[in-house]
Amino acid sequence: RRSRRMYDATGAISLDRAVAGVESMITPQAQQWHELTFGDPNAPMPTLEEEKWLDSLTEYLFRMRYDPSSGWLLSHQRALASTLALGTGVYYVEEAFGTRAKTEAQIPMRYQPIPLDEAHLDCNEWGEHNVMLRMFQLTAIQAYERFGDKNSPTLIQHAKDPARMDKFFPFLHAV
Repeated sequence: RRSRRMYDATGAISLDRAVAGVESMITPQAQQWHELTFGDPNAPMPTLEEEKWLDSLTEYLFRMRYDPSSGWLLSHQRALASTLALGTGVYYVEEAFGTRAKTEAQIPMRYQPIPLDEAHLDCNEWGEHNVMLRMFQLTAIQAYERFGDKNSPTLIQHAKDPARMDKFFPFLHAV
């Protein structure tokens, strides 16, 4: 419906191409675009065993990220699009405890793109983002599947009633 009122789609098409170009330059899917090292710049050079461990950990991170169950690729692409179009892109990383028939070791974390209109960011005195408040809605069944019995009794009743399980409930996520 929105596209009927769109006079020119050049901006939308250009954004898609810009996202693809930026992604291929800074995070190319066909190669490892970063490596792990020790954080202390004054530390001695890593031993051969330490280098092997860092290399295997780097490979593990790439395998985990590019597994579709982690959600990293979609989150990264949406955050890039949001950054190019609006100036800021946000995605949330949470512990996954294994997901979609994967073990916790295969998928230890899950990435989720956050629409910019849901994310309210704040900065510390140095301009670093240190607070995010997220207002969003879930249906009763979605909230129950995600949080289980930690929900309010009203939400749990709605989730267990097929006629009311699609009712939306507001959530505030503060990080």
